[in-house]
Amino acid sequence: MAGIRQEVARSVVPLVALTVVTVLVTKAIGGWVATIGPTVIVLGAGMLWGNVVRARRQRDEEEGDVEY
Repeated sequence: MAGIRQEVARSVVPLVALTVVTVLVTKAIGGWVATIGPTVIVLGAGMLWGNVVRARRQRDEEEGDVEY
């Protein structure tokens, strides 16, 4: 009986350790995402606006109506 308990304990310990590490990493990543999320949104909006402005300028140059 004691051998079975030791075997179960040996198989459970790595599982518990992996669970703890997974929880800690998930919390760390979640905190990072919460911190960096608004910055990513602002940068993405800036990139989109830059593409819109560039497309307008290119269209205006093709039409010959260049105003800066």
